[in-house]
Amino acid sequence: MSEVTIHIEVCTDNDAFAGSSDIELTRIVQDAIQHINTKKCVSRKLFDINGNRVGQIKSYVDLERYDND
Repeated sequence: MSEVTIHIEVCTDNDAFAGSSDIELTRIVQDAIQHINTKKCVSRKLFDINGNRVGQIKSYVDLERYDND
């Protein structure tokens, strides 16, 4: 099995995170991890409940590729 590195970036400075930001952040991360693949690298944009882009998730199957990004 390959080694997988997962990188998640989320910006939490918009209205979707007002109040209980933990709930929205949890929703975004739960949705994002469904797309992780241990056989190929993945890069996806992340969106809040309102449809605004708030970040990205990238997974790398090996560290050499991660180091070159």
